[in-house]
Amino acid sequence: MRSHFKLLLLMIILSQNIYINSLSAITVDKVLAIINNEMITLSDYKKYNKEIGNIENDVNVDQNILKQLIEEKIILLETEKKGIEVTQNEIKLAIEEFKKENNLTDEELEDILKDEKISLNDFKNNLRNKIKIAKLIQSEVDSKIIITEKEISDYYEKNKTNFIESPLSILIKAIFLKIKENASVTELTDLKIRALKISSLLKEGDSFDRLILEYSDEPLKSNNGLLGIFHKGTLLPALEKKAFSMKKGEISEPIWVENGVYIIQVVDIFPEVYKPLESVKDDIYNILFNNKKISYYNNWVKTLWEKMSIKILEN
Repeated sequence: MRSHFKLLLLMIILSQNIYINSLSAITVDKVLAIINNEMITLSDYKKYNKEIGNIENDVNVDQNILKQLIEEKIILLETEKKGIEVTQNEIKLAIEEFKKENNLTDEELEDILKDEKISLNDFKNNLRNKIKIAKLIQSEVDSKIIITEKEISDYYEKNKTNFIESPLSILIKAIFLKIKENASVTELTDLKIRALKISSLLKEGDSFDRLILEYSDEPLKSNNGLLGIFHKGTLLPALEKKAFSMKKGEISEPIWVENGVYIIQVVDIFPEVYKPLESVKDDIYNILFNNKKISYYNNWVKTLWEKMSIKILEN
């Protein structure tokens, strides 16, 4: 269990020194990128790689991951430019929330930090950076996103199948003729003749219910032929293909399956019932918001890249 918590901490903590290296620093690290005269080194990259859980590839530099690291760096630089601050109370609340989500006591958190050789001050500094970034994104991206009532209703109408409360279903009766185990050719021929006879009687106007009592095998005979209410995916494939193509009151030709022959009647059809718009408004809002956020965020980050001096070195 403790190893699980260690991984969670690593995802927040291990980039502590990513943002503080500069050209004036004395380092033997390989420099991967320079941002406004601040550098990102190979050790920074490895820490970040571990932070995001990509521990399998720790040798070769993945350009996509490096760009992701640069993106975080330039956003943090923008928080400094905007003068975004984080209070001690906000850090305290973040720590409490972290402990609550992971069911940790103060002592357990301290033990894990000690095991990982991470000081409480380093932990708080990393939380401070994460909160600053979140505040900036809220200010520069989230606050600019507007979702209208029309957008919500349009999405609902175009994606109604995503909000089905109960699916299309049908009530079926059937006459069932069972194939005996190890049936002979003669028995199979007799069964086919019986099925065709019943089908002929039905076409002549005979009562489906009467023919159930006269010809159907159990268990349907004792149940007045009632097979049940079904929605797609719950019937035998051969029966489903036919049943869902039929109209209310329509009777099928004999349908052969592994254990016998069915002649089915669609007694009733129950159309889909959709969840009312009001009950799914919040879900739709979140979908639309997140979709817009991707676009808004990407455009915003693009402007940050353009405003800064960024050089990615050959690796």
